[in-house]
Amino acid sequence: LAACTLGKATVMACTFLVTWFLYNTSESTGQRMLTATVFAAYVISSNDFAIGFPVVDALYGNKEGPSGQMEVYIAGNSLISSMLFTPIIMVLFQVGDSLKKQEQEQGSEMQQESTVSKGIHMVNDILLN
Repeated sequence: LAACTLGKATVMACTFLVTWFLYNTSESTGQRMLTATVFAAYVISSNDFAIGFPVVDALYGNKEGPSGQMEVYIAGNSLISSMLFTPIIMVLFQVGDSLKKQEQEQGSEMQQESTVSKGIHMVNDILLN
């Protein structure tokens, strides 16, 4: 389970960074954050049950013993993805949305907000979402 989780985390981070630094760099920071998050989410999203069960059955069949209980690893992988990656993706979406809103407000208002105030608004949006 740890190997699969580490693999997904590595691919997610690499996709996020490549998208952030190389894809559509002329966009605003908030939009770049949202785009990179969408790409990273799609890369690690998989339907573990629909894809995993046929693969496990083809590789291991109905064997007895530890190799016959590979379905437990599929369920564990799905659980870890739901508990670890989904909240991270949701926080990144909220950070991107908050940055985009702040950039739009800065364009319409000449009033400057402090960095602490911006951070408080962002944390408030994350916690309330």
